[in-house]
Amino acid sequence: MSVLNAKYNKITTANVTPFRPRLNHLRSGDFGVSPLQNELTQLLAQMQDAKVLVDRDGKVLSVNLAAAALLGDSCEAFPGGYWQAWLPAPFDAEYQSMMVRRDGVVMPHQHGPREIMLKQVCGGSLPVFLSVSCIGELFVLSLQDLSEQKRALAQMSLLASTDPLTGLANRRTFDEALQSHWQECMADGLPISTLIIDVDYFKSFNDMHGHIQGDKCLKRIARIIAGELPNHQSLAARYGGEEFALILPDCSESQAREVAERIRARVRALEFGLYGLPVETMVSVSQGIATEQGDNFPTPVAMLCCADTALYRSKKEGRDRITSCPC
Repeated sequence: MSVLNAKYNKITTANVTPFRPRLNHLRSGDFGVSPLQNELTQLLAQMQDAKVLVDRDGKVLSVNLAAAALLGDSCEAFPGGYWQAWLPAPFDAEYQSMMVRRDGVVMPHQHGPREIMLKQVCGGSLPVFLSVSCIGELFVLSLQDLSEQKRALAQMSLLASTDPLTGLANRRTFDEALQSHWQECMADGLPISTLIIDVDYFKSFNDMHGHIQGDKCLKRIARIIAGELPNHQSLAARYGGEEFALILPDCSESQAREVAERIRARVRALEFGLYGLPVETMVSVSQGIATEQGDNFPTPVAMLCCADTALYRSKKEGRDRITSCPC
């Protein structure tokens, strides 16, 4: 046991020099390029990720190939300029200096991944994650391209908000848009109309011609509806089954009726002979309109319910017609 203790004491009391990184070479030299800058430039050049080396003022010292590709020029085009010029407002002012004062103390401006927009040489803008790391008196900027991720998210958002059969907005999107447009029109003192459209006897159409032909019919009607929207603010949605709904901001009751009449006439004129159906095949739509102008309804849901009531009046009174809410 005493032998083991002796060996343990010998190890723990050994005169081992502790590891201390040598930092002298991290300071800028008096002449030319500092050893640190030279070492970092060589290191960053080997990296596959986009890296930029700048000094405490933001002057670009080196740009590796990946970063140059993101910015849209050669590596040699950027040193000597200031990287803050790549940033739109308000980021350019925020990074005006790489050294910031916090609580009276000057500290390096460094942080982990943060989403910003980057101006490219071609004039375009690129979304990136920016990370800033301080090494001595130099700063390494890490850039991660987010454009593909953004496109994928936009595609996912589109799929989540769109009816897969007709390409119109789905009901969830319609409900959210109705609330938003209602608030905007109320704040601006503008009218807003809703229009609900139902395909007449669509179940009989499906039973007679099949669901594939029924789907084609709905797609054709959806294209007509989308083509009759009066402005870019308007929204058309498949509200469920063979039912469609429109939001018409800044449209009076008479303007909404004009839209409805154009839709009614175009649907009535659809021909199905080229689609393998009997030449005499025809479809029609019944429609209901409600308009908020002058405190008719307390909520957008109340307006929509009134349009739905008007729709059923159209169906009850013979279909292929348009009825306005009496409110």
